[in-house]
Amino acid sequence: MSSPTRKEAFRLLGQFGRTGSLGAEAPAPSPQGFAPAPVRAPAPAPVPAPTPDPSSPFFDPHSGQGVGPPGLGRQAEDVHQPGGQSLFGLQSPEFQTIEELYRILPDDSWFQPSVGPGNPIQFEIGSFTVPNSQHYWLFDYEFSVFRFSGVDAGDFLKAEAGRFAGVMGFDITINGHRPSHLLYQLDPQPAQIQKQSFVTFNAQGGTNNNSAFNRSTAQSFAATASQGTSVLPVRRAMQGAENVPFTFVAPQQSKVSLSVIIFKRIKSPIAAIEARHGGYLLQSSLSQTLQFRMRPR
Repeated sequence: MSSPTRKEAFRLLGQFGRTGSLGAEAPAPSPQGFAPAPVRAPAPAPVPAPTPDPSSPFFDPHSGQGVGPPGLGRQAEDVHQPGGQSLFGLQSPEFQTIEELYRILPDDSWFQPSVGPGNPIQFEIGSFTVPNSQHYWLFDYEFSVFRFSGVDAGDFLKAEAGRFAGVMGFDITINGHRPSHLLYQLDPQPAQIQKQSFVTFNAQGGTNNNSAFNRSTAQSFAATASQGTSVLPVRRAMQGAENVPFTFVAPQQSKVSLSVIIFKRIKSPIAAIEARHGGYLLQSSLSQTLQFRMRPR
């Protein structure tokens, strides 16, 4: 291969100075003798940082949010908590633990033959009044029946699960109201043998349907003025589904009452009836703030 001539060498050197490459052709020179500069898009203007708006519903001066929908606040920061994961097991001093347990001895009237759905025995085992400027978050309650152990005098044991469920029930209310919608048919009802379409009425406006009469008699303790079919069975501390949270929130000066309803004669000896409730007491302002954060936005 022959070496380039002097003129060819100067041409290649000038091309390298303009393009930085020996293989690409240089752009055509302008009339002034300079190659035209490549056209480039202007740099985008910087986006100004959003300004926090205290009137925004997303505003939170402590978390850095408040400048718009969630995610537009300051970036999350990695923080190493002292104690590691043990902090998640600690209880804040703002939450005061509360638990009360009541026990009552049996009475002769519970064992009388006159006790029945039409003549039930109702009484309150215990109650708790929420102090001023506080809320009571009730997470747990329990009603139990105790029987004699048969070993030592005065020694008793908790009755088996479901025992006495056909003779008594329980009720928990806040200021006389039940926060939940409940229906428990503790007293089994007679089967509806006669179809409702064949029910006949007498001249006094009553019905001749024996099944309806029996069902009404069986639930006579469930009148509108009494606990009705909201009487709780003998079981542990649940209302509704077992896999969802359960909480009662009792405001200040409200009364949490636990009661017993005996709608059939008790035929076996019992030692005591127990009622228990537990949860947290916290300041009203803190309780309202936490509940406000739970509501959908």
